[in-house]
Amino acid sequence: MSSPNPNLVINNVSNAVLNGLKGAFDEYLAISGEYIRGNEHFMSCAIAKSVATKFKNRTNTWVTLEQSKNAIAEYVGAPRGRPAKTLAGSPRHDAMVWDGTNPWCVIEVKSFPQSRVRERQRHDVQRIKALIRSSNYPSLKHGIFAFFSIYQNESKHESNRSQMVERFREGDFAVSADFCRIPVADREFNSSIEAVAMALKFLPFKG
Repeated sequence: MSSPNPNLVINNVSNAVLNGLKGAFDEYLAISGEYIRGNEHFMSCAIAKSVATKFKNRTNTWVTLEQSKNAIAEYVGAPRGRPAKTLAGSPRHDAMVWDGTNPWCVIEVKSFPQSRVRERQRHDVQRIKALIRSSNYPSLKHGIFAFFSIYQNESKHESNRSQMVERFREGDFAVSADFCRIPVADREFNSSIEAVAMALKFLPFKG
């Protein structure tokens, strides 16, 4: 007897995203002998594969990569109109989880073990929120911002995790975080350093 199909809920997607990040980390380490630096497309592909595998028994769940807002709008038959400022131009979203023909969860991926790219973090998070807020996609109610960082001690990780949640909290969105630890065997670091993969989940209070 086959196991029941997993439900398409945000926590299941978030867990699959973390598994994908860990898989990308491990695979890149096996290939290069180093932890993954940048190469967000490599990470996005691993995440998409992990999410698709998680929901393989749910025949109407799909994952697409590098789709622009125009491609998404065309697929769902939404009017183009004037986009939000954060969606202007034709930005591509790293991954999209679909429930049948309806976009369900947008995923943005970043690799930034250093804090100097904080503005890029904020930009991607604003794109997630703008897409969810758009009236063109009523089925799109979830967003995930996925990334990993390198930490030397537990207290630094806990502090950063709390700061990340607070940094992106807004009145109309609930923000929470899931994470997993990845031992680092990079030849540049000693064994006391580890990577922490994190998935920030954005859910609108409204609707």
